[in-house]
Amino acid sequence: MSRLFSIFYIFFSILSFIKPLSAYPNEDNTKEVIPISTPEQISSYYKSSDFLIGDVVNPLSGSLCFSNTDLIAKGAQNINLTRYYNPPYMPYRFLSDPDWNEEKLYEYIRDVYKGWRVFSHCELTPTYNDGSKIITKIAEPSGLTLEYEISKGQTKIIGDQYGISNIQNDNPSGKYDFRNTKVTICKNGHRIIVLAADGTKRYYNRVNNSRYNFCLEKEVLPNGKVIRYNYNGNRLISIDSMDPKERFVYATISLHSISDLSKKYSSSCQKECFYNNDQRTFEKEIIYTKKVLGFDTKARHFNRFPSPHILSSVNSPFYKNEIITYDKKFLMDKYLGKDLIFTCEYAPFQGSDYHFRIKKLYLPVGADDSFSPVYDINYDPAIAGKKEGLTSVKNINGTITKYYITKNLQIGSIQDFDKDVSLKREKVYTWLNNGWLSSIELKDGNGKIFYKKAYKYDGFGNPIEEIFTGDLKGNSKLDSYSIVRKFSQEGLNLLLEEKKEDGPLTIYQYLFGTNLITEKYTQDNECILLREFYEYDDSNNLIKKIEDDGSSLEKNDLQKVFQRKITKYNLRQAQPFLHMIESIEEKYLENGNEKLFKRTCLTYDKWGNVSKEDIYDANNSYSHSINTTYNERGDLLSKTNPFNDKATFEYDNKGREIQSVNYSHKLTTNKEYDTKGRLKKIIKTGSDGIIHTNSNEYDESDNLIQKIDRFGNRTRFEYDLITGNVKTKTNPPVLSINNASLDVITNSTYNALGLETSFIDANGYITKYQYNTYGSPIEIIHPNEAKETFRYNKNSKLQSYVDQEGLETRYDYDILGRVISKSYYFDNKEIAKESFKYDSYHLIQKIDKEGNVTKYSYDGVGRKIFENFQGRETTFKYDNLGRLNLICKENSENTLYINYERDLLDRIRKETKTDRTGKILFEIAYTYDKDGNRESIIRNINDKQPIETFAFDSF
Repeated sequence: MSRLFSIFYIFFSILSFIKPLSAYPNEDNTKEVIPISTPEQISSYYKSSDFLIGDVVNPLSGSLCFSNTDLIAKGAQNINLTRYYNPPYMPYRFLSDPDWNEEKLYEYIRDVYKGWRVFSHCELTPTYNDGSKIITKIAEPSGLTLEYEISKGQTKIIGDQYGISNIQNDNPSGKYDFRNTKVTICKNGHRIIVLAADGTKRYYNRVNNSRYNFCLEKEVLPNGKVIRYNYNGNRLISIDSMDPKERFVYATISLHSISDLSKKYSSSCQKECFYNNDQRTFEKEIIYTKKVLGFDTKARHFNRFPSPHILSSVNSPFYKNEIITYDKKFLMDKYLGKDLIFTCEYAPFQGSDYHFRIKKLYLPVGADDSFSPVYDINYDPAIAGKKEGLTSVKNINGTITKYYITKNLQIGSIQDFDKDVSLKREKVYTWLNNGWLSSIELKDGNGKIFYKKAYKYDGFGNPIEEIFTGDLKGNSKLDSYSIVRKFSQEGLNLLLEEKKEDGPLTIYQYLFGTNLITEKYTQDNECILLREFYEYDDSNNLIKKIEDDGSSLEKNDLQKVFQRKITKYNLRQAQPFLHMIESIEEKYLENGNEKLFKRTCLTYDKWGNVSKEDIYDANNSYSHSINTTYNERGDLLSKTNPFNDKATFEYDNKGREIQSVNYSHKLTTNKEYDTKGRLKKIIKTGSDGIIHTNSNEYDESDNLIQKIDRFGNRTRFEYDLITGNVKTKTNPPVLSINNASLDVITNSTYNALGLETSFIDANGYITKYQYNTYGSPIEIIHPNEAKETFRYNKNSKLQSYVDQEGLETRYDYDILGRVISKSYYFDNKEIAKESFKYDSYHLIQKIDKEGNVTKYSYDGVGRKIFENFQGRETTFKYDNLGRLNLICKENSENTLYINYERDLLDRIRKETKTDRTGKILFEIAYTYDKDGNRESIIRNINDKQPIETFAFDSF
C-alpha cells in the first residue's frame, strides 16, 4: 500500500506540471471574440451635456467615457479615425487567494477587455439556430456591442433592454435607439446587411466561406456615399471613401503594422497617426495543497499567457505626445492628452456585486499645476431591473451634485446643492416604459418649474410632438407652446414636416434613399412663402442651391418670384481632393436672367485646407486674393490680406496659440498657458519697445479669480458656485475727493438658470430683474424704483413693453416673426402707431408715427436700391464687389449724389458729394495703415487739400 501511494503521489505530482491551464491564444491564429456590452456600458452611450463628471466620468457606471479623433482623411467624403474608450467592468476580486485571484484577473481581461476601439464594427459573427433563426453580435463604431435575433424578417435585441433609449444631449431621435437596427440575410447566408439606427447601411460578406466569420465590405452612409473596407485575408488594410456608384475614391486611410505592439495609420492627405501598445504577461507558479487519496498533497500549478494589447501612447497630427497608463487591474489611472489631463483613483462599491468605480478624479489645478482631487464620488449603484441608484459627487469647491438613477439604468434627476447642502437646482427626467424620454423639467431649489419639455413619438422614437411649458408670457402663469413634426419611416428618421404653434409650416423633401435635402418650403398653411432647392451631381455632391420667394412647388415656375439667389458649386475634376469645391459662383435672377454677383476660386494645400481664395467681381474680373497657410493639425499659420500684408501665428504642441504677429509686424503677442490649458499670461511687445503684460489666476474650478493689467491693477472675482457666474467683482480702488482709497465692488445674484436677478453697483444701488422661461426679462426695477415691464407671446416674441415713464409699446407679428405693427399707449389710450409691410424677404413699406410712408425696393440679390419717403426718392447703387458706392437723393435741381470709393477691405477711401452737374460740394479721403488705423484725413476745401495725419504707437 505504501508503494502504491508513492506511485500515485509521483503520478499526480508530475501531472500538475505537464497540464497547465490553457494560455491565451495568439491573436494572429484566433479570431477575437468581443463580449456583449453590459447594461451600464449601454447606458453610458446616452449622455447629456451636463451629465458627465469632469467631462469624462459617467455617474451611472462610474467609469471613463470619452473618445478622440486622431486622423482625418479629407475629401469629398471625409474619413475619420476615431477611437472610443471602453473600460472593463472590473469586479473587486475573483478569488480570495491573491495568486489565484491574479490569474483569474488575467483570464477575465482576456475574455472581456475592449479598451480603446477603432473600427469596432468591421466584424460580425452570426450563430445559427435550428435553421430558422440567426443570432448575431453587432458592434457599433463606438465599441458598444449588442446581440440581435433575426427571424422571419424581423430583428430584435436579445435579452433585457436596460439603458437603451432615444436621446443624446437631451435631444430625442429614432436614430439613437439601437432597437431600430434592422438585419437582412442575403445570398443564401453569404451576405448580411445591417441598417443601423442612424441610417447607415453596412454590408458584411463571408470570409473564406466560413459560416461564422463575416467582414464589413462597405458602409452606405445616410448621404449615399460609400465607405469601403479592404482586407488582406480578414485583416483590414485600408479604408476608402467613394461616390455612391463606387467609381471614384475620395479619401483613404491605410493601416500598417510596424510591430506586434505598434500600428500606423496613414491618410491620403499625407498625415500619419501612430498607436503604441503595451502587453502584460501573466507568468506564475502557484504551489498549493490538494487532496490525493485523502491526503494533503503539495501541487504546483504554472501558467503563462499575455494580456490583450493596451494602448499606452498616441502620436497623431492633433497631438504627438498622448500618454496613457493603467493600474494593476487594467483600469486607466492617468491620461495626458491634448484637451484632457487627469488621473483617477478607484474603489469598490456594492451593486449586484462589488466592482471598481472611479472614486476620485484629479485635475492639474493645484499649486504649480499639481493634481488636486477636484471630484470625490460615492455610489449606491443601481441594479438593472431591481434597484434604483444614487451617485453623489462632491466638488472641490464644496458643492454637491447628486445623480439619481432609475432601475432601467437611466438618469432620473440631477440635483445641485450649495456648500450648505441646500438644494439650488434640479433637473428631472421621466421615461416611458420602453425607455424613451417622456419629459425633462428644470426646477429651482423650492420646486418652482422653470420649464418642462414633454414629447410624443412615432413608432421609431422620433418626437412628433414637443410641448414646452413654463412662464412663457411673463405673467407668472404656466403656458404651453407646441411643435408638431412628421418623420420618414424607412429607417433614416428624416424630418419631413415641422409646424410651430402660431408659426410657419416647414416641409422637406430629400434625394431618394439619402438624408440630402432637395426641397424646403416655408409655408403659411398651404401658401408657400419661401423656397429652397438643392441640386446634386450623380455622386451626391452639392452643385447648386437656389433660394427664392416663389409660390409654386415647381422649381422652374418663376411666377411671383421677386428674389432668387443661386449658388453654384463647381467641383474639382482631378485628384487630389476630387469633387471638393473648386469655385463658388454667387448669382441672382434679374429680369429672368442669371447675373453674377461674385465668384470665388479655391486652392488647397496638401492636407486639404483652403490655402488660397481668388475673388472675382460681378464682371467676372479678378479682384484680389486671400492666402492662408496651415500646419498639419489645421492651425492657421499665416494669413495674407488683399494688400499682401501677412499676419503670422505660432502654436504649442497642443494647438494653443502662443504667438501672433499682426499685419504691420509692429505688435507681437505671446501667450502662456498652464498645464490644464488655461490662459495665464498675455505679453504684447511693440516694435517701439512698449510692452504690455496681463496675467490671470484661476481657482480649482477653472474660474478666473484675478486679472492683473499692465499697470499692476488687480481685478478680483468671486463666483456663484452653482451657475459659475461672477457673484462679486472687486475692481482696482479709486481715490475719493478726499484722496482716500475707495473699493469699487459690484455684486450679483442669479437664479438656477444662471440669469442675473439682482445687481448692486459700487455705490450700493440695486437693480432687480425677473425673467420668463425663455430667459427674456419680464421686469426690471431700477434703484429709483422705476420699473420696466415686458410681456411675451408664447413663441417668445415680445408682445408689449412698458418703459420707466409708463409708455407702453405693443407689437404684432407676421407668420415669419417680423414686426408688422407697433402701437404706443399711455394711460391705456393709443397715442401713436407704426406699421410695417414685407415681401417674403424684406421690409417694403413703413408708416411712422406721424403717418409718413416710406417705401423700399430691392434688387435680385436683396440689396436696397430704392427708397421713397413721402415722395422724396433715394436710389442706391453698388460697385462690382457688391459694396454701396452711390446714394442719389432726388430733389429736382438740388439732387445730391454721394459717392463712396472703398478699398479691398471694404473701408471707405473717399466720400464725394456732388450736385446734378457734377460739381463737387464736399470731398473727404482717408488712408489707413497696415493695422487698419485711419492714418490720414484729406479734405477738399476750395480746391485745396489740407491733410490731417495720425501717428500710432505699436498698440
